[in-house]
Amino acid sequence: MEQRFLLILMMVMLWSVPSIALAAQDTTICETEGDSAIRVDAYFSRANAQYSDGNYEAAITDYDCVVAIDAEYPSVYANRGLAYFALEDYDNALTDFTAAIEATPDDATLYYNRGLTHYELESYEAAITDYEQAIDLADDYVDAYNNLGNTQRAIELYEEAISNYTQAITLAPDGEILYFNRGMTYSLIGDYALAVEDFTTLLDLNPENGEARFQRGLAYQALGETALALDDLEGELSSAESYLQRGNVYFELEDYPQALADYDAGIALDEENVALLFNRGLAHVLLEDYEAALSDFDRAIELEPMWADAYYQRGTVYQLLGENDLSIADLSTALELSSEE
Repeated sequence: MEQRFLLILMMVMLWSVPSIALAAQDTTICETEGDSAIRVDAYFSRANAQYSDGNYEAAITDYDCVVAIDAEYPSVYANRGLAYFALEDYDNALTDFTAAIEATPDDATLYYNRGLTHYELESYEAAITDYEQAIDLADDYVDAYNNLGNTQRAIELYEEAISNYTQAITLAPDGEILYFNRGMTYSLIGDYALAVEDFTTLLDLNPENGEARFQRGLAYQALGETALALDDLEGELSSAESYLQRGNVYFELEDYPQALADYDAGIALDEENVALLFNRGLAHVLLEDYEAALSDFDRAIELEPMWADAYYQRGTVYQLLGENDLSIADLSTALELSSEE
């Protein structure tokens, strides 16, 4: 629920020729006959239409023709950068956004979009610099504050992230995503009471936001408010991770059959989720279904062959079954692997 807020296609902008080196493009398919002004406008307009229809490669082809005819054409680099971004071609998007910024250095949206691109390339410090520049140019830029917070959170600058989410909320008090992002950050630093407040505010704005309700349930559980947690966590979930988290809540409550049901549901969505397999194995042990537990630990070890805890748990199950040789082998492996960690 974060990070993708791109500017709309730019239609009018005055600029000079960018000096940055641009990627070579094949322009042999471009029409070369007739009035160049008409051709360049037609290519640009068709490119924008292609972009709007989601035909990003076709849009790029037309933007290339615009550049071939008139390298100073307004907005072409900014718009082509958007098309590259949509195709997850972040290197070329970065090149085009940089060219657009060099031509029009006072446009906050260009820094914002380049910040998004840096984020996708995991160049977090560069992303922060671009978001801050966007805010310097437009101090009411809500999306820039939000994504600056997201980037700071990604590098564990939690207090700074909270400050930027708070500024965004001041500017847009009805912004659901802002409360969600700040609430998630409060949870990361263990301030579950404030996390509950943010998720509750979000749910007041949109009672149908299932992810916010789920995250509030986890925060309630961390606060020891089990009844409130289960109220929020009930119902059908949408991801393996969600079933894992709720299953863990039931596990802590020693409701092992319900934990097992959630782990089953999660594994049905992601058969290679080792945490689900491992935890389901533990639930099987506590329900004294040792063969089922062995099957889960076997699969967990197959997926994570260097996981000491999985060998330890399988070794204890073998011991319960009287398979002492197998138990000794697994427990020895667990000791060896744990000494290497």
